[in-house]
Amino acid sequence: MASSRVSVGMLYGLAIGWIFFLIALVAAIMISTKVEKANADRAAAISDLARYASPADKSNPTVDQLLSSEGTVVGQLLDEVQVLKVMVVGEPNKQLSLIKSDVLQPSRAINDSTLIRKIDSLLAEVNVLGRSMEEAETRINAEIERANAAERSKNQLAASFASGEATLAEQVAAAEARADDLLKKTSDSSQELQRSMSTAERDWAQKESQYTSTIASQVQELDVLREKYRELQTQRDATLVAKPDPSLLVDGVIVSVRSDQNLVYINRGRTDRILLGTTFEVYDQSIGVVANEAGEYFGKATVEVINVDESFSVARIIRSTPGKEVLENDIIANAVYDPNMTFRFYVFGEFDIDKIGESSRSDRRRVESMIVQWGGELASSPGEQGQTPLTYDVDFLVLGEKPEQPDPLDPGVTDSDAIRLYELALRRFSRYTDLVGQAQELSIPVLNQNRFLTMVGYHSR
Repeated sequence: MASSRVSVGMLYGLAIGWIFFLIALVAAIMISTKVEKANADRAAAISDLARYASPADKSNPTVDQLLSSEGTVVGQLLDEVQVLKVMVVGEPNKQLSLIKSDVLQPSRAINDSTLIRKIDSLLAEVNVLGRSMEEAETRINAEIERANAAERSKNQLAASFASGEATLAEQVAAAEARADDLLKKTSDSSQELQRSMSTAERDWAQKESQYTSTIASQVQELDVLREKYRELQTQRDATLVAKPDPSLLVDGVIVSVRSDQNLVYINRGRTDRILLGTTFEVYDQSIGVVANEAGEYFGKATVEVINVDESFSVARIIRSTPGKEVLENDIIANAVYDPNMTFRFYVFGEFDIDKIGESSRSDRRRVESMIVQWGGELASSPGEQGQTPLTYDVDFLVLGEKPEQPDPLDPGVTDSDAIRLYELALRRFSRYTDLVGQAQELSIPVLNQNRFLTMVGYHSR
């Protein structure tokens, strides 16, 4: 790859050299042509000048004298010829041959005016010749200057070409030297790279073997951990399934009935942590605490403790079911009360205890008061909206009325109050469903409002 780059660089250098050479050659041809033309024009001008004055004429003392005077030699000669013609024949434009003929023929009378005119004519011709000579000399000098300028341009171009050729040769030599150096460096780098690649391949092969072994070992450990997790999950599920619902436990027994006084005696007293006002649902001893056909846990009667003794209590019947008499040995139950332990309750939502068609937080506080009054413990903070997490040590989740899922807001709604109310309703709905899911996962009994009120024997007065 490096050799191909060097070859391309050399080709570029040679191509540039040839371009400079062709440009110089064309310029030299053009200059040579101009020089030849200038030389030809110079020769023609010299030829024209020879017609007006030969080299011998130029060396004539008379010419030298005229050259030292002002004006051109031809002009001065023409002036003198005209003067002579006027003096001889009186005609400045008469040709010299005619004047000569008249002079050489004595028999022919020539007056002074005629001779003067002939001399004037001759002088006029001399003037014309002088001007022609001046013009020819001017042209000759111009052509000579052009030829000299062309020669100088030629010399400058030749010098520039020679300098450019030398510079190009130096650049080509430098490029070749750089190419050779690059080729050497590329060869060295290629060898070093091959050695590095060989070393890297060996290292990678070793690491790959180590990684493969490590991964295989970790996969085996992961399989073992997965199996242990499945075993633990199975044990947990079995434990959770076997856990009884505390709300269905029997809390006491009716030991005596005073039907005439609408009173009953129960076998729970002050030592059993019975409090005045505690209510119980009464169930038939042969059936136990079970739901009816409607899925509700209504007992056949509801009793309220009105007197507490050390080992027993007196309760009055505040609700009864027609046709179902309260008897001795009937069992009593209250979801909050337990003679041996304290249950923890997580309360969430709004309640409508008295069925007035409007749920409120104040009814929720009444539910929380019942729990605390009858010996229970709140796992949630009073009045909160479900911020406390639901944990495994909670015995009951008590839920108010299920909130409705709000319809999505129109994207164009910008009213801050509407947005705030929507977000609040969405949080309540989401928290309600989350708590139900968590309770199912933790096997925590869920008591809705109706079941809770029924199982604590609540009676609206």
